[in-house]
Amino acid sequence: MQWLYAHGGDPYAVLLRAEGVDRNALVGQIHELGPLYRSRTEAWVTGDRVLGREVLADPRLVSRVPGGLSEGHVLRQCEALPDLSAVEHDRLRERPELNLSAGVVERICDEALGRIDGAFDLTADVLRPVLAGSASELLAVPSVERDTFSSWCQSAGGALDAALCPPKLAHARVLMNAVGHLRSLVGRVAGPDEDRFAAGMLVSVVGVEVAANVVANSMLALLDQPGQWRLLCEDPGLAEAAVEETLRYDPPVRLDSRGAREDLTLAGQQVDAGSEVVVCIDAANRYPGLHRSSDGFDVRRASAADHLSLSGRPHLDLVAPLVRTSTVVVLRLLATRLPQIRRTGSVVHRLRAPVTHSIVRFPVTACARSHEELVTYREGFPQCES
Repeated sequence: MQWLYAHGGDPYAVLLRAEGVDRNALVGQIHELGPLYRSRTEAWVTGDRVLGREVLADPRLVSRVPGGLSEGHVLRQCEALPDLSAVEHDRLRERPELNLSAGVVERICDEALGRIDGAFDLTADVLRPVLAGSASELLAVPSVERDTFSSWCQSAGGALDAALCPPKLAHARVLMNAVGHLRSLVGRVAGPDEDRFAAGMLVSVVGVEVAANVVANSMLALLDQPGQWRLLCEDPGLAEAAVEETLRYDPPVRLDSRGAREDLTLAGQQVDAGSEVVVCIDAANRYPGLHRSSDGFDVRRASAADHLSLSGRPHLDLVAPLVRTSTVVVLRLLATRLPQIRRTGSVVHRLRAPVTHSIVRFPVTACARSHEELVTYREGFPQCES
């Protein structure tokens, strides 16, 4: 049905289809439909910055994963994400499992970059192993199981997309299998401590995936704008600003779906209990008329106040500190250790990934350019000085 609705031109349905879409054009269409519109999918959709912030903070609008989904939904069957009450959510904020040490990430990332030689895949060879390895130390995963833990984290990353776009059967089975293994492993490590278990699942399923997306999206923007990459290499202290700019410009989670617990009014529209309300994060981050809404990527003007990313309860705000800590460290080390890194081909995104648009293949090389390549490079980017 999502596919059919997309053929009718509904911008939200086209986003859900997640194949060959011009997201910037769709964002503009969502803006034109007003602060809140009813999609043919029956979801209420907003790309308004102010209304989006209200929706994400409204206790009457709760996450649809997994409690608000149908009994047959894959995420209900594999319980990828904990269904948290307000009390449980607030209690988890103080869990040490959600506060990653920058030193751990730096050590693991430094070791991974030390093994790099020539061409490699940024996502598969660096980002996901480093971030999953950091999470395994944070959760005290036994060393003999850390490689398999990393593999399960990668396979479980599709849970965020499966909430809104049904995976193919084979992919659903991979997801369910990975989540089952993670639940077993995290359960053994956590023991009877339910909060520790919930925090461990959040880190494994959400934290690793979101952090990998942030760094991949950031590197894509930076390498496609050599002047921006040069700024970061010259001043690695801009890594924090680069992360915030990425969260605004190319958010790691683009759609946040909520269910109405009761009848309510939003932007003058009557929203019935049980209705779905979706915040289009990238549309809200670029809402017309607001400061920098149409600007390109620029690390020199970044601010956490410029976007709604990582602000949605009950999962994203809990992993936000971990995501920010890990991504800043990895981005800073990439700029310090591999200033000559460049893309060698097109990136590949995960299929049926309307929520994360996750990059699963990112071919690069860290080798210095030949003279001929440098000439071509400078001709293609005349703003570059060297």
